[in-house]
Amino acid sequence: MGVFVSGDGEIDTSRLMQAAWQAGKTVCLPVIQPPPGQRGRRAALREGRLVFRVAGPATPRRPGLLQVPEPVRSSSRAIPLNRIDLLLMPLVGFDSAGHRLGMGGGFYDRTLAGRGRFRRPCRVGIAHACQEVPALPHDPWDQPVETCVTDRKTHAW
Repeated sequence: MGVFVSGDGEIDTSRLMQAAWQAGKTVCLPVIQPPPGQRGRRAALREGRLVFRVAGPATPRRPGLLQVPEPVRSSSRAIPLNRIDLLLMPLVGFDSAGHRLGMGGGFYDRTLAGRGRFRRPCRVGIAHACQEVPALPHDPWDQPVETCVTDRKTHAW
């Protein structure tokens, strides 16, 4: 399972991670990486993608490029995206067609666009019910969610 570390008023994912660990599931956290052949903060923020690293309750973490805790590279291994069954995604808003508005970095869209012919992972948005809007503008490269779980209801498309 790929899951984000919550912040900025997002639904708290720590209980989900604890439950997954207790059930013996593998939990992977996203790490922002610059595109191949490029280095530095600017390249990572402009064109970076997410790499998912295995994290357990005791895996050391440090603030990443956006100050979100990420597993320390030397203490975790990367898991290919097509090996992740379920991806819990943060969002700022979602609409009745499953379009998702993120924080504006495009990391999930770029990462998921690179999955090629693989259908995995199942993409699930985690949100407060008040984040639902009638419609969101979207571009062809935007990656919608298949399901969105809120504090009041589960939406599926």
